[in-house]
Amino acid sequence: MSGWHFGPAQPADLNQVLLSTAATRLGIPPVSAGDTTAGYQTTYPLQSTLAAGKDYPLDYKLGDMQRKEELEVGARGTLSPLAEVGTKVLYPRIQEGGGENADVAAAQLRALVAGLQGGPELNPGSVLATVKHWPGEGAGGEAGIVYDAVSIKYHMIPFRAAMEAGAVNIMPGYAGSSYLDPGGPGAGDSAKILTYLRQNLGYTGLITTDWLPSTAWINAANAGSDVMGGADPGAADFTMASFQQQVPLARINDAVTRILKLKFELGIFDHPYGDPVNGPYRFHQPSYTALANQAARESDTVLKNNGVLPVKLKAGDNIVVAGPRATDGAACCIWSSYFHPDYGSLDMLDAIKARAATAGVNVYQDTGPAPKLAIVNVGEPSYTHATNWPDTQPYLPADQLALIQNFKNQGIPVVVVLTLPRPIVMSDWNNLADAIVVTYRGGEEVGPATASLLFGDFTPRGKLPWQMPRSLDQVLKPGGGDNQADANEAWDLPYDLGATAAERADIRAKIDAGQTVPTTYGNPLYAYGAGLTSWATG
Repeated sequence: MSGWHFGPAQPADLNQVLLSTAATRLGIPPVSAGDTTAGYQTTYPLQSTLAAGKDYPLDYKLGDMQRKEELEVGARGTLSPLAEVGTKVLYPRIQEGGGENADVAAAQLRALVAGLQGGPELNPGSVLATVKHWPGEGAGGEAGIVYDAVSIKYHMIPFRAAMEAGAVNIMPGYAGSSYLDPGGPGAGDSAKILTYLRQNLGYTGLITTDWLPSTAWINAANAGSDVMGGADPGAADFTMASFQQQVPLARINDAVTRILKLKFELGIFDHPYGDPVNGPYRFHQPSYTALANQAARESDTVLKNNGVLPVKLKAGDNIVVAGPRATDGAACCIWSSYFHPDYGSLDMLDAIKARAATAGVNVYQDTGPAPKLAIVNVGEPSYTHATNWPDTQPYLPADQLALIQNFKNQGIPVVVVLTLPRPIVMSDWNNLADAIVVTYRGGEEVGPATASLLFGDFTPRGKLPWQMPRSLDQVLKPGGGDNQADANEAWDLPYDLGATAAERADIRAKIDAGQTVPTTYGNPLYAYGAGLTSWATG
């Protein structure tokens, strides 16, 4: 029930793992999979960012690109994509899911799964997609999922789409479900939650747990999990003998049958190895960089423009680029998809410098002589499981707000470039900005893509994948914490920031009837789908 290698590993290390398993009694090759949620080597935007672009053929190409890079070195799996709908503002991993619209998330899942697996079913050219986190942590987060018999229907939409696209591996998350297993454990060792997946959704594929200590393996296996994620079977507090004593042989055989069938379908018994020597030289090809750039371009969202964009300055004019995200290349992505300056990736400052130079415009960092424009790069640094800022403070810190205010006080037009991994309150500075460009987690080409947008090389087309709260009290009570008792939004419903009780009832009625939920409920500062698509002021 193992036979998995959880990475990602360096090519030489992965090859050594494959060679070492060949010398074991059975010689069964492992499947190597890691949290490469936004590309293996060429880093493309996170799924919430792609949801701003809604270009599903491009999503397929990005998955296909990742597949090709992994196959170069014998990596045959990824712990992605996420089939999560982000309906809770305070859920840290909302950045990894497919936005607030379940139908958009579903279309994205179909494209990514097909791209990663190289077609509608697993084959020897596939990278195994691991769809997660069952049963939909976007409705509450890792501490617990709060949907009920109605709202669960909305959160199942992308999981059903992934299965229709041929996904054969699903990862339960750490969260339990108050509806599927009241008072029960996390999904990976909840028999009720896993039974719902198999019986209600008709899923017959593999179930791979999230990272577990080996002491949790017995409960997870007995609940119905097939692959035990992450832990070392040689750990001091665990023995395979005790595992075999406490897990019925029929359950072990059931899991092993699924695992071996999948490995045969992947063709890894015939071709287990990649090319650790030459394969890395085929990473990050120009065509791959172009795809990542296109994805960032299509996702960049212009929320506001008082006529300062596109930049139309004269040769010799000066721009100041400021803010903590200007030189923070790592903010483009999360662990473990990375910013690669070694491949020529440019942060926002260097990308703006390069584009401005073609127009003869000078760029200074932080301060400069008589600037005609300030481009202030703010937002939240990179994080994965837990937010970088306090989770109950989804708004710009005082020092970042002061940067915007400082340039405004000098009478300098201000373009705010916002790194936005999750919805935040913008009301305190929305009126200070002459233009607002949202880049989300835009992948390692987000710098050049955004610089091109600022200078008008293309017109914007990105649309917000979530509502943006008008105030913090639309999210939680004053001084409240991340718990349901303090929540003013319904964690399991879309488009309900500032919504009335009648509107929430209508949202639920639409979901229950299987109808498309309109995106116009509530009273957000910026609505779901907001974004300018021309250079007209607005």
